[in-house]
Amino acid sequence: MLVEQLVEYEWLPSKCLACGNLGHVVANCNKEKPKVWKKKQPSDFKEDKKEVPNQETITGDEKNLNNRCETATETGEEKAEIMIIWQDKFVQVEILDEDTQLVHCRVKSSGQKVSFFITVVYGSNSMDERRNLWHKLEGYGLLHEPWIIFGDFTAMFSFQDKNGGRPVQAKDILDAQTWLANGQVEEFKCSSAFYTWNNKHEVGERIYSKLDRVFINDIWLNAFPNAEACFKWETVCDHSYCLIQNHESNKVGVKPFRFCNHWPTYPNFRRAVISSWNRPTAGSNLEKIVKKLYRVKHTLKSLANKKWGMLKRSTRLLKSNTAGFKRKLLPIQLTLTFKMLLMSKRRSFLLPRTGSCLSVEQQVRLIKPFTIEDVKKVMFSIPSTKSPGLDGFGSGFFKDMRSEIDDLVLFSKGNLNSMRIIQEAFSKFCNATGLSANKAKSQIFFGEVKDVVERQILDLVQMEEGSFPLKYLGVNLPSTKWKASDCGVILDKINKNLNCWTSRNLSFAGRNQLIHSVLLGIRNYWISIFLIPQKITVAIDKSCRDFLWGKKGKISKLHLASWEKVCLPKKFGGKGFREGKKWNKALMTNFFGLYLASRIIFGYSINLEGQSIRNYPSKPETSWYFKKLLNLRVATSDYQLTFAVKGRKFSATRFYNQLVIENRVDYAGWVWDRLVIPKHSFVYWQLLNLRLLTRDKLIRIMPIYDIRCLVCELKEESHDHVLFDCLFAKLVFLGSA
Repeated sequence: MLVEQLVEYEWLPSKCLACGNLGHVVANCNKEKPKVWKKKQPSDFKEDKKEVPNQETITGDEKNLNNRCETATETGEEKAEIMIIWQDKFVQVEILDEDTQLVHCRVKSSGQKVSFFITVVYGSNSMDERRNLWHKLEGYGLLHEPWIIFGDFTAMFSFQDKNGGRPVQAKDILDAQTWLANGQVEEFKCSSAFYTWNNKHEVGERIYSKLDRVFINDIWLNAFPNAEACFKWETVCDHSYCLIQNHESNKVGVKPFRFCNHWPTYPNFRRAVISSWNRPTAGSNLEKIVKKLYRVKHTLKSLANKKWGMLKRSTRLLKSNTAGFKRKLLPIQLTLTFKMLLMSKRRSFLLPRTGSCLSVEQQVRLIKPFTIEDVKKVMFSIPSTKSPGLDGFGSGFFKDMRSEIDDLVLFSKGNLNSMRIIQEAFSKFCNATGLSANKAKSQIFFGEVKDVVERQILDLVQMEEGSFPLKYLGVNLPSTKWKASDCGVILDKINKNLNCWTSRNLSFAGRNQLIHSVLLGIRNYWISIFLIPQKITVAIDKSCRDFLWGKKGKISKLHLASWEKVCLPKKFGGKGFREGKKWNKALMTNFFGLYLASRIIFGYSINLEGQSIRNYPSKPETSWYFKKLLNLRVATSDYQLTFAVKGRKFSATRFYNQLVIENRVDYAGWVWDRLVIPKHSFVYWQLLNLRLLTRDKLIRIMPIYDIRCLVCELKEESHDHVLFDCLFAKLVFLGSA
């Protein structure tokens, strides 16, 4: 006998979105994890056992591999260069391209529609072979999906990526910087270790390098805003491993529902609740109750929002009206109050009510000039628990940290007597001011001093011996002249900004502003401190020139004007840039003028030996820096120096303008007026200099089948035709064709 029993579930079982079956979810679905087998090809000869296919995908026994897949790229030898392992239970990996130096694949998480690209890199040790890597990465183009590139590039991207060993040369980073300048990706900000590789040498020099990197495109940041990469050190491998994680966003969820006791006072409360409750609902009895309560919640929320919205608007309107009335009434009330006070007979009592008045003696003491000792006395009289200002730092902080106020560099002859005199003078200074040197942060440097004298001086000063290059205020001070290899930090700062801006769609005016305010600002700072080699100034000018006209990687763009024209002052028809060679000379002339006026006391007495810099002879033992200044005597006249002085102060800009031999233009004031939009100013400057890319110019560099004007289609498109001869131009300017 068969008996049917009706069963009603109070809840529904889980349902898979992939296959539509009940009882499991997408992560446990067999449909989402297909098994792909690729058998090993049998070899023709039995002794040829070392041949391995280029790719091998293994899913094997689930008991042993735990639903994992792996792919390996090999070079024909016994070791694999790149191996990717994933768990096909959660992700699907599609290998799109593979090489001995990279594996490019598409990854899709189970249950998600968004996929992303991953490129794993293991660069070759040969620079020539790495060029194939850069060419292949460049060939992927601008991907329109999230893209991340990571791995061991075996290449450095900046001069600061190596510590120890042979310094990084410009040729070592040229190919990497050229690829990065294409604007495909930008470097991902990573935490923890900066150097990701070291040679593990216990004996000898330890070398650290940054060989492993992570790059992403803009779409990756939008898709995974909470992703982060962290390099951590391992004790076995010479590389640090990279952990890339995507954290869940801590978004604030929906505000929990809470019934308010004043809601029943609303006129439509009962009607809204009953109409929502009586609406038909499918399901079991318990499921109907849950759905009806959920529906009533939304009804009450919408009802409350309508009422509260009207109340908020009314409150806001009343507040604005009240504030307006107060603003109008307050001046009237104050005017009437003061008028009554001044007109009353008791106005004589108004002055004493403001407080006691100062005597003449007290007024004189207030305006008496104060000395440095008065300031010190007042500062030290403030209790340590009090704060002298609004920054929150108490006076106790300044009393304890006054020894960290300044960094000083003292020069002396390399003998014991000179150091004794400096030590005694410094001791007297410490006793008089209360300041003292921090021996833990102080160092002493020697140059061509005998070992015996060095030990005696070290015993006297009790300081640690330092090594060159000396770092002072964040700047390296080499013992010799600055070489091109020492200026890598300047090029790194400029390339870092350029690589970030290349991926942005910037107009000519935007690039012009960035060059003015950022790139040339970095160059001017370093030139004002050191005598930069000419090779570096030329490289900086080239980077700015390529960025201005939109060069990306190896793809050059048409230069609308020469760099010499662009570097002219605005009043001479240029854009106000300063050419590196001439600007370097102008800043060097500043030091020459100070020597000429004998304002550098140390240099006047030591270097010049009390003579004028105009008559001082150049000697073989003269330093490289000072020889550069002496060479300016031929190229600089007294008239130029006098003209460059403005208000008893040397102006490098005025001296630079003297080096420019051009005629003034009349349109500079119109083009570069501050009220004109920068983009319009740039186009106007192109127009006045006949630099617009009309068809009669484009045909010289690219094939154009028709050079007629696109508007009238009558004559050849040129500057004169576009502005004056075209029918549309006449209609705009004259009102008739």
